Amino acid sequence: MVYLVFKTDNWHTYSSREIIGVATNTNMAIEICKEQALFNNAKISEDDMYNLENIQQTQGYGGEGELQFVEYETDVFFKDSQINETNGLGTSYTVQKSVPQSRLNEFEFKKFIKKEVLSLKKQDKS
Repeated sequence: MVYLVFKTDNWHTYSSREIIGVATNTNMAIEICKEQALFNNAKISEDDMYNLENIQQTQGYGGEGELQFVEYETDVFFKDSQINETNGLGTSYTVQKSVPQSRLNEFEFKKFIKKEVLSLKKQDKS
């Protein structure tokens, strides 16, 4: 598993996502959120911690925008397949892409996901 950590607008819109980190477990993802809060001269409250642990995002975070992380499964086979992502509230997003049928190691997967997220952001701005 790999976790992409995002800074988003207050509504967690997909097009507002800005990748701020990549983690290999939930604790590391939460630590990245805490570091981002410090960078923004804000603090992760107890409510924020609860939300990060349970729904993988903040709600009403004291800093600018919100923080969110998404879990992606690595080391899987893809071929004309979909990457499905669901946040803690059950909202689903699907990216349809053709990927060579091979085992992607964690580094390759991170690189692939970052490229896809940047591509989607460009499409949203069009």
